[in-house]
Amino acid sequence: LGAINAVNLIDGMDGLAAGIIAIASFGCCVYGYMFGNPTALYPFGLLTAICLGFLVFNKYPASIFMGDTGSFILGTGYAAAVFLTDMPYFGVLALAVPIVSTIISLMHRAHIITLPVEPLHHTLNYKGISEIKIVLSYWLLTVVVCVIGILGKLFLFS
Repeated sequence: LGAINAVNLIDGMDGLAAGIIAIASFGCCVYGYMFGNPTALYPFGLLTAICLGFLVFNKYPASIFMGDTGSFILGTGYAAAVFLTDMPYFGVLALAVPIVSTIISLMHRAHIITLPVEPLHHTLNYKGISEIKIVLSYWLLTVVVCVIGILGKLFLFS
């Protein structure tokens, strides 16, 4: 349920959710291949391909929008792939950017922090950062988190 809500909340800018899920899914493919779980290539490879195909039409300026139904399907597909391939730790880590964004939104709704608008990517846009820079920054953060997770497993936990 958390993955579904996190993906839905992050789907507020052109290409943001599809790009993050594509990167996280590709990261899971690499992780599975490197650490003895080649069956991870099938569900995560499929999710990566679906997201990349969708990004052709959903990148800025988007001609097609995912909507709630699409983000629910992506979140459900990602969560199902994590469970099917038994990769819970890396699967959650790869979704760190949407999870942190969801936590910040929950903190705003609980009046722990104050944001001018929510979720966080809309606050950044409100503060003057362009949509393209926000999306690319979120994508880059997702890549960095996945690389750190893979390198951590490779050098610290193997």
